[in-house]
Amino acid sequence: MAVRNTLLKSQAGVRLELLERIGTHGAVLKAEYRLRSLRPVRVPRLTNLEAAEDAYDLEVVGCLMDPVVQDMIQRGAAEFG
Repeated sequence: MAVRNTLLKSQAGVRLELLERIGTHGAVLKAEYRLRSLRPVRVPRLTNLEAAEDAYDLEVVGCLMDPVVQDMIQRGAAEFG
């Protein structure tokens, strides 16, 4: 089963991604949202876009207030692989 990963938003070292599991005939079998951050925060994958966007907004604020993350961003170390 293939997984399609689409970046929805990215700011301050935080990424909101849509993960879609694709069936053999190209149909989306399951969709969920993943939040990635430079901070060591574990957010479960979410199935609701509104909840995912709320979690994203809160994490962006957290990263903007975190001096370690801000230093990483200024040094250019905030790239995701």
